[in-house]
Amino acid sequence: MRVVILVAMMLFAVTLYGEEQSRAATTFYVTDDLSIPMRSGPTQAYRIIGWPKAGTALVLLAESDDGKWAQVRLPSGKEGWVNRRYVTAEPAARSQLKRWQEKAEQLRQQVEQLRQEKAVLRDRLEKAVKQYAAYQTEVERLKSALETAEQKVARLSDVQYNDLFLKGAAVALASILLGVLLGRRRRHSGWA
Repeated sequence: MRVVILVAMMLFAVTLYGEEQSRAATTFYVTDDLSIPMRSGPTQAYRIIGWPKAGTALVLLAESDDGKWAQVRLPSGKEGWVNRRYVTAEPAARSQLKRWQEKAEQLRQQVEQLRQEKAVLRDRLEKAVKQYAAYQTEVERLKSALETAEQKVARLSDVQYNDLFLKGAAVALASILLGVLLGRRRRHSGWA
């Protein structure tokens, strides 16, 4: 009998432990759909005259002497007192979230636009590199053609120089021969 009771207690303990573990594993979140009490005076003793929701813009009109309460005006024009610990100078998370989501969307669009511009610029760069390589090849070909032309000009210049030299030498030789031939004839003909 003791064994049965002991086994039953152990099963009960394991069951309780399992329920505690399953409760601990569940996650809950606090909602930001809150409202705060707005009172007719600067303490909790005054009656509640409204419930402004989270994110409502309030205009600060005055503060209590102890600084714990603020007299405010709602966008509707209604005035009252709220506890200072429930208000902040920053907009509520919900209104900020919408603004940040819009900003994130703008940034996503800018990123996409920049990616497209980057692709266009990359294509242009690739084309420019190919053109540059083609121009470099053409420059090398033209340099080679220029060197060949310069060599031909140098050879032609040498040939012309040699040709002129040979013509000059031929004229000089012809003059000498002519002078020799005419000088012999003269001696024989007796004209002198």
